[in-house]
Amino acid sequence: MAQILNVTPRAVYNLIYRGTIKAYRLTSQWAVIKRADIDAMIEARPYERKPKATALANDENGEAISEFYTTKEIIEKFGVSNSWVFAQGKAHNIPKVYHRGKTLWSKPHCDRVFTAKPETPKEEDWISYPDVRAEYNLTHDQLHNYVKYHGLRRKKVGKYTYILKSEIDAILRPPTLK
Repeated sequence: MAQILNVTPRAVYNLIYRGTIKAYRLTSQWAVIKRADIDAMIEARPYERKPKATALANDENGEAISEFYTTKEIIEKFGVSNSWVFAQGKAHNIPKVYHRGKTLWSKPHCDRVFTAKPETPKEEDWISYPDVRAEYNLTHDQLHNYVKYHGLRRKKVGKYTYILKSEIDAILRPPTLK
């Protein structure tokens, strides 16, 4: 069969193991494949050409989207990184199409998602790990667990790690009565 299909013997075994083609074992060393089974396998899987990608996509309402940004345009316009574009595209289900090797993103969806980007916190909004541990009487492990399980934003400057004071306050400050 390998000669008939012009493939390696390993490829024939893979077809048999996947169940794509039926083989009959005669002995522990010999297996036979009927010519009719080869023809049936070829008939069952004709080559179908994929349709070309169009520059049209539909939004949630089924309406056609005709305006798109390239990934590079989003990076330049909104000042974000390449990985951030794809992460937000996945998180917010931004419609995208592929055209000539480029990813095109829906303009209205991108404008809505990327203009809502939160402002970067100021330098005084950050608090170091030792300061948090002293203020809230936490151990090193407790603080790491809060950061990990609550998804607190953090930044590393040299050997020191900082987290947002507002986020740790929201978790650890007791509620106030009004």
